[in-house]
Amino acid sequence: MEQRRLRAVLWDFDGTLVNSEPMWIEHEKDMLARHGASWPEEQFKAQIGEPATVTAQRISESCAGAITVAQAYEELHARICARFEAGEIPFLPGARELLTDIRAHGVPCAMYTSSNKRIMSVIARVVPEFEFIVDGDDVKNPKPDPEGYLQAMRRLGVGPEEVVIIEDSVPGTDAASATGAVVLAVPLLGRPGAAPRRVLREGGLTGLDFAGLEKIWRNQW
Repeated sequence: MEQRRLRAVLWDFDGTLVNSEPMWIEHEKDMLARHGASWPEEQFKAQIGEPATVTAQRISESCAGAITVAQAYEELHARICARFEAGEIPFLPGARELLTDIRAHGVPCAMYTSSNKRIMSVIARVVPEFEFIVDGDDVKNPKPDPEGYLQAMRRLGVGPEEVVIIEDSVPGTDAASATGAVVLAVPLLGRPGAAPRRVLREGGLTGLDFAGLEKIWRNQW
């Protein structure tokens, strides 16, 4: 009997492929401080993986409306996009190497991220290994809803049982697990809990290759 093969890998972006979460937090703190507001450190970590629209809403409320939700959203994305365009894209250890090895084995990769199309158009030029990117502008229901990951599976023509999803945050891993796929959780700042077919890998993706990833997937079935 022919052994089943892993047919696709889906990736998150912020905190999984790239260590961009500190960038977002830096600009959120700066925006709040300019308007005489602040948050406890726990707040910044708790909202990792949430849509930027939610963060912008909180910033506007904390600043008593001195900056609108639309203004906060636009400024955050403009500043992150400018840093990416300047080449400041801090890939996490092992992530780019794993992505390259997966593609070398002929397995397609796609990405689903809460970041918007403006930011991801820059990333698509820098990281051409992805078949496509589903971004926050492409979904009605953001993470932890599985809509974006299910959309990616449909476009690739694969089912949840043929996929591994790599995620880091609580909303992201919850969205991934809701599809029924195997989820590799590589927590950076968030702390996702246990769930069926969810594998927690402390220390990130360093040292993991395609063979190891496929073994993780196969062991969950």
